Amino acid sequence: MIDGLYERYGLPVLANEWGYSSDGELALERPDMTGFPEAFPDVCVARKWFYEVKGGHTPEVQADYFDRGLKLFAENPHCLGSFIFCWRDAYHCYHCGEPDCPAECFWGIVTTDCKPKPAYYAVKEAFRKYYHD
Repeated sequence: MIDGLYERYGLPVLANEWGYSSDGELALERPDMTGFPEAFPDVCVARKWFYEVKGGHTPEVQADYFDRGLKLFAENPHCLGSFIFCWRDAYHCYHCGEPDCPAECFWGIVTTDCKPKPAYYAVKEAFRKYYHD
């Protein structure tokens, strides 16, 4: 995608708000969304995800995801940089308002009380490895 955008526009690409949630189970089917606003996330209704990378939505998988992502961005000559979506987990989902909704509550690299998750250490190490200059 980065190379395609670079070829099309001739400009470096900046990846904005990327990440991976560290909690939530995988749903077997999508919920009935009848009665919910059109833009309301089905993840909030099911309280589960409909996709995951191998290993699921865990703090350890989130950490690996960040390490791999930062490496890809750092090694791509057409990538200007990237912004990690979230520093801290959210107290409540901004869609449904629930405190344990996987849709928006577990994207941070630290917990709500700012305790580092494995992703924090993965990001710290990735910055050291890939952005040391």
